[in-house]
Amino acid sequence: LDCATWRPSGDIWDQVQSFFLGGGPQLKSKDLVYDGTNRYRLRTEAMGFVHVQIAVVLRNFRKFGVEC
Repeated sequence: LDCATWRPSGDIWDQVQSFFLGGGPQLKSKDLVYDGTNRYRLRTEAMGFVHVQIAVVLRNFRKFGVEC
């Protein structure tokens, strides 16, 4: 499972400050991310992908005919 990641980019002043001082802009409220009506107002930039491997462990192997 590949998940795209992003971060808020801010305005030009935030980008210059981030370049020279480190850090970066942060969301004041996480509600913007979850609320679809206001999400279009966010200025973001792509940061890459996170690869997630998921394993499912089942129980009752014998009951369902699974041999290990």
